[in-house]
Amino acid sequence: MPPISLRIADLLKTIENDYSLDLRKDELIPAFGSTPARHLVAIKREGFRPLLPMKISFWTHPDTGVVGRLILDWTGQLENVAVRQVTFELAEQKPLPDAWYEHASHHENIRPVLMLEVPSVRKESAEPTDQLNK
Repeated sequence: MPPISLRIADLLKTIENDYSLDLRKDELIPAFGSTPARHLVAIKREGFRPLLPMKISFWTHPDTGVVGRLILDWTGQLENVAVRQVTFELAEQKPLPDAWYEHASHHENIRPVLMLEVPSVRKESAEPTDQLNK
């Protein structure tokens, strides 16, 4: 079976480039209890990378966008492999504390932390500046 990359940014870019999207009828899945999940199916376009799944199905929570189920389906291709479909199910969701995304909540207070600044994006001026021409 081909390696499975679950880096969400890569997966979304691949879907954008190589698949057609189809919004299906909402349905109930165990991860969301009585809240119907949005069901989105990505179907691979003809002639695109042969090792990609033919179909990728997502069931997401309508309010949060959390993926409750993801199915990667290679049915109809890769005839010499035993696995035709891989299903991921959301096992649980726990509320996170307010400070979850702050580094201090994951280590002792005495630990030194190096803060890196992300360079800001400068807007290019439409007019050339004299300083650049000196």
